[in-house]
Amino acid sequence: MAKGKITSSFFIGLFVLIGLVAIVGSIVWLGSSQFLKERKMYVTYIDGSVQGLEQGSPVKYQGLPVGNITKLDIAPDGKLIEIVMSLDPKIAITPTKRVSPEMSGIAGGKYILLYEANPTDTQALNLHPELSFQPKYPVIPSAPSTIDEFTLAAKDILAEMRQIRFSEISREVIFSLHSLSALINNSDIKTSLANLRKSSESINKFMAQLDTTKAIDNIIATTYSINKSSDELNKTILDLEKKVNELQIAQFMDKVYNDYDTTLGVVNSSVRKLSTRSDIFFLNLNSLLEDLKQTNSELQNTMRSFSDDPSTILLSNPPKKK
Repeated sequence: MAKGKITSSFFIGLFVLIGLVAIVGSIVWLGSSQFLKERKMYVTYIDGSVQGLEQGSPVKYQGLPVGNITKLDIAPDGKLIEIVMSLDPKIAITPTKRVSPEMSGIAGGKYILLYEANPTDTQALNLHPELSFQPKYPVIPSAPSTIDEFTLAAKDILAEMRQIRFSEISREVIFSLHSLSALINNSDIKTSLANLRKSSESINKFMAQLDTTKAIDNIIATTYSINKSSDELNKTILDLEKKVNELQIAQFMDKVYNDYDTTLGVVNSSVRKLSTRSDIFFLNLNSLLEDLKQTNSELQNTMRSFSDDPSTILLSNPPKKK
C-alpha cells in the first residue's frame, strides 16, 4: 500500500515537472524573437498629455514596429513626462529623428511614432522642450502630435487675427470712398473733362474735314498740275527755239504768247487752289490750338488747386446731403 502511494506521487510530480518544462519551453520558443533580440535604450520627454500610452505600447517607424515603451515616469525636473523606449539597434537615430504620440484607433489607444523630420524646417525641429538636467539615455527629441499641431496652428491664426485692426481698416476704407466721391464730384475735374471732351470733338471734326475735302489729295493734284504746266512751258521754249532756228518767228510769236498766257493762267489757278486749301487747313489747325490752349489753362487751374490746397480734392469731406 505504501509502495503504491509512492509510485503515484512520483508520476504526479513527474507530470507536473514535464508540464512546467513544456510551458517554459513554449514561452521561450514563442518569444525568442522578441525577448532574446538585442535592444537599445532611448528616452524622450513630452510636455503634453500621454493619456493612452502605457508600458509596452509600441514604437513604430514608418508603420513598422521597431520597439516599445519600457517605462513612463515624471522627468527629474518635475514638469515633463519621461518615456523610456527600447528600440531595434538597426534603426539609425540621426539628429533629425523625432518622436510623437499618435492615436492608434478610435478606442483611445496611442503609440509612439518615430519619423524623420524635414531638415530645412528649423521651426519644426525646435519645437521640442528644453532640458535642464542630464538624461540617463540618449535623447530623441519629441515633437507635437498631429492634434497638437492643429491646435498650435489654430492658436497662431487666432493670434494673427487679433492683431488685425478691423475697425481702423473699415474707417480708412470709408474715408477713402468719401474722398474718391469728393474727387469725382469736384467742379474743376468736371470742367477739365468737359474741355477734354470738347477738344476731342474738335479733333474729330477737323479730321472729318480733312477726309471730306481731301486736302492731301488736292495738294498732290495741284503739285502734279504745276509740274505738268512746267513741262508744257519747257516744251514751248523748245518749240520756240526750233522755230527761231527755222526763221518762222513772225508766224509763231502769236501762238507762243497765247500758250504762255494759258500756262500762266493754269499756274495761277493751281496756286490759288493750293492757297485756299492751305487757308482751310490752318484755320482748322488754329481752332484746334485754341481748344487745346483752353484745356491746358483749365488743367493748370486744377493743378494749382492741387498744389495750394490738396485737401479740397483728395481729403475733402463728402458733399452735404440735400
